Amino acid sequence: MTAERQAEVRPSAGAGLVLPLYAGTLFLSAFLLFAMQPMITKMVLPRLGGSPAVWNTAMVFFQATLLAGYLYAHLSARWLGLRAQQLAHAVLLLAALVFLPMALDPDAAPPAEGTPVFWLIAMLAASAGLPFLAVSATAPLLQRWFAHIDHPAAADPYFLYGGSNLGSLAALVAYPLVLEASLGLADQSRAWAVGYGVLVFAIAGCGWLMHRHYRATAHAGVDEGGLVADVNWALRLRWLALSLVPSAMLLGATLHVGTDIAAAPFLWVLPLALYLLSCVFVFARRPLLRHSWVIWAQALWLALVAILFQTPHLYVLLVLHLGGVFFTAMVCHGELARLRPTATRLTEFYLWLSLGGVLGGILAGIVAPLVFNSVYEYPLAMLAAILLRPWPRGVSGAGARLASWLGLAERLATSRWLANNVLVRRRAWIWDILFPVALLGLMFENRWRSWIESAASWLFEHNVFGIAQHTNASMLDWDKVLASALFLATTTLALLAFSRRPLRFALGIVAVLAVLSPDVLGTLRYQREDGGWPRLAWAAPEYRLTRVRSFFGVYSVNYTRANSGEYHILVNGTTNHGAQNLTYPQVPVTYYAREGPVGQMFQIFRAGAEAPLRVAAIGLGAGALSCFLGQGERLTFYEIDPVEAAIALDPRYFTYVSGCSRGSVDVVIGDGRLNIAKAPDGAYDAIFVDAFSGDAIPVHLLTKEAVQLYLRKLAPKGTLLFHITNTYVDLVPVVANIVAELGLHARHVAYHEVMMTPFALPSEWIAVARPEENDLMRFGWQVVPWDPPQRDPRVGVWTDDYSNIIRTLRWEQYGVIQFR
Repeated sequence: MTAERQAEVRPSAGAGLVLPLYAGTLFLSAFLLFAMQPMITKMVLPRLGGSPAVWNTAMVFFQATLLAGYLYAHLSARWLGLRAQQLAHAVLLLAALVFLPMALDPDAAPPAEGTPVFWLIAMLAASAGLPFLAVSATAPLLQRWFAHIDHPAAADPYFLYGGSNLGSLAALVAYPLVLEASLGLADQSRAWAVGYGVLVFAIAGCGWLMHRHYRATAHAGVDEGGLVADVNWALRLRWLALSLVPSAMLLGATLHVGTDIAAAPFLWVLPLALYLLSCVFVFARRPLLRHSWVIWAQALWLALVAILFQTPHLYVLLVLHLGGVFFTAMVCHGELARLRPTATRLTEFYLWLSLGGVLGGILAGIVAPLVFNSVYEYPLAMLAAILLRPWPRGVSGAGARLASWLGLAERLATSRWLANNVLVRRRAWIWDILFPVALLGLMFENRWRSWIESAASWLFEHNVFGIAQHTNASMLDWDKVLASALFLATTTLALLAFSRRPLRFALGIVAVLAVLSPDVLGTLRYQREDGGWPRLAWAAPEYRLTRVRSFFGVYSVNYTRANSGEYHILVNGTTNHGAQNLTYPQVPVTYYAREGPVGQMFQIFRAGAEAPLRVAAIGLGAGALSCFLGQGERLTFYEIDPVEAAIALDPRYFTYVSGCSRGSVDVVIGDGRLNIAKAPDGAYDAIFVDAFSGDAIPVHLLTKEAVQLYLRKLAPKGTLLFHITNTYVDLVPVVANIVAELGLHARHVAYHEVMMTPFALPSEWIAVARPEENDLMRFGWQVVPWDPPQRDPRVGVWTDDYSNIIRTLRWEQYGVIQFR
C-alpha cells in the first residue's frame, strides 16, 4: 500500500475500538449459530425419535436458513443503502427477540400417520427460524459495514471471516464440554437468549462505530491485496465448487472414520475442527502457511492416504484421513481466499460459499446414502478435490526446487519438450491417461510389490545396508520391513510425479485404490465368461456376502470360518450386530450365548412365570433373541432401521427369526421409544433395550422419562434389561443414577466367561425391576456375579432435558488418561 493510500485511510480518533468490537461480535454470532443447532435438535428427539428423517430434516433446515440469511444479506446490500440496511437488520434482530428463549410448543404433537418432515420443519421454523436467520446474516453484513470504515484493515475485511470461524470452533468444543455437561436444555435456551441480547447490543455498537468512522466508498480494486475485481460466471462456479467439495469430503471422511476405523463418540469433532481451522488459517491477515507449500503437502498426504487407506493401524489411519481433510480444506479454502473479490462483492462471495456448503451437505448427507452401498462419497470427494487443484502456471525459487525434486518425471526429463508437453501444457491430457494406466499395469495383481520384495530380499541377503551387522535379524523380518518401506516410497514418488497435473494425479489415486484397497472400490480381477476373452471387472471381496447402506451406516454380512464352524456375521461399520453358526443355526452366539446373562435371565423369567412370556426388544441385530422363545411365547422387536431388519429377516444370511423361534416373533419398524409407547400398559414381562453398542448413543432411549415409559409397559413383576456393551462409553452410572432416582432395584454384570461358548463375546448388562419384585435379588446367586451398579453423581440423572455424554467416555480407549 502506498504512503498516500496509508495517509488516506489513517484511522480517526477512537478507531482503536473498531477492530476488537467487530471481531468480537463476529466471534459471538458464530458461537451462537453453532451452539443453536444441537440444542434445538435435541429438543425434538423425544417427540420424533432418532430416525434419519429427524436428523436430515434438521440439517437441511439449518443449512437452508443459513443460505436464506446470506441471501438476505446480499440482496439488502444490493437494494438498500447502509443506513436502510442497518435499520432493516435492527428490525429483524428485535423481531427475533419475541421467540426467545426458544422452546417447542408443549401441546404440539407430530402427525399420527404419514411423514413428520413437514411438521418438523414447521416446528423448527416457529421456534428457531427467525433467531437463526437473524444471526446467520450478521457475519456478511458486519464485514460489509467494516469495509466502509476508515481503518487500515478495511480494504480486505475477509480476515474477519477467519475470526468468525474461531467462534464456530469454540462452540464446537464448548457445547459438549461445558454447555451440555452443565446445563439442561431449558437453561441452555435461556443462556442462548442472554447471549443473543449481548449480540444485539454489540451489533448496535458496530453500526454506531461505522457511522462515526464512515467512509463513503468501500475499499475496492485489485491493487488492494490482489483482490479480484472482475467477477464472471466462471469464477462464481469455481467459488461454488471450491466450497462444495470440502464440505462433501468433510462429511464423507467423518462417516468413514466413524464407520470403518473406530465407532467412537465425538470422533466427528476432529475433522470438523480441522475444517474450521483451515478457514481461520487461509483468511487470516497473515496466512500461517504459504499456499504453494500447502498444495504440495496435500499431494503428499493424499498419496499416503491412497496407499495406506486400509492399514490395520488405527492411529495411522486417523492421522492420515484427518490430515487429508485438513490439507484438502486448506487447498480449497486457500483457492477461495486467493480468488476472493473486492469488498463491493463481499456478500455475493459469501452467498456462493454458503450455497456450495449446502449442496455439499445434501449430496453427502442425503443423496449418497440413497445412491451408494458404501461410503463412496469420501473417495469421490477426494478425487474431486484433486481435480480442483490449481493447474501448473510455473514456479520459481524454492517452489521450483521443491517441484523439481518432488516432480520425479520432470527431474528425469532430458529435454524441454518432455517438460512442457508431459507436465505443463493442457494438451498433454493423453499422458494424463497413459501414465496412470501404466501404473495400474505395474501394480496389478501385486506385480510391483513382488518385484520390490524380491529386490529387498536380495539387498538384505547381501547386507547392502549393513543391517545384519548391527541388529539381531531373527528378532524382526527386516527384509519385509525394507520391502514395505521401498514399496511405500516408490509408490508415493510415482503419485507425486503425477501431482502437478490434477487429472493425472486423480487417475493415479484411482489406480492405487483399485489395487491396494479392495474394500473401497472392490477388487479388480480378470474374469472369463462362456469361454470368451478375459476382461477386467470389479468384484467384491470373497468373504463379503452383501453390503448395503442406510442412513444409519453401512451394513456388511461377512462369511468366516472358525474352529467351531462357519459363521455369517452382521457388521455395521466396525460394530458387531450379531452372528450365526451355519452348522448349528439354533445356537445363539456373540452377546446372546445361552450360557451368558441372557440365558440366565430367561431361566429366571420362566421360574416365576404363570403364563407364556411376552417379551419386547428395542434393537433387532441379527435376531438371536428369537432363539430363547418357548412354545406359545411372543417377542416383538422394535427396529428403527428397515435395512437392518431386511438383512436379519433374509434367510440367505440369518434364520434366527424365521427358523429358531418356537414362539411368535413380530418386527415393528420405527423408533423404539415412540413405537413401544403405543403398546398397552403392562403388555410385556421383559423389555430388552439393545441400542448402545455403536458410536451414536441414542440418548432419548436412556433417560428418566424413557425408563418410566418402559416401566408402564411392563407387567407388575416385569424386568427391564439394558445391554450396555460399548468400547468407548461407560453407561453403568447412567442407568444406576436413574434407578436410584426412581427408587428401583438393579443388578449389573460384566460377562467375560466367553471361552465356555464358541464365538461368544464379552457383554455387559443391567437388569432393572420395581421394588416389589424381589426375584431380582436372586441374580447375585448365579454362576456369573450380578452386583448392584455403581452410581456416579458427576454423570447426573439423564432426562429429556439433560444428558452428559462426556462424563461417560472411557478416555483410556482414546489414548487419553483421565484425571479424576
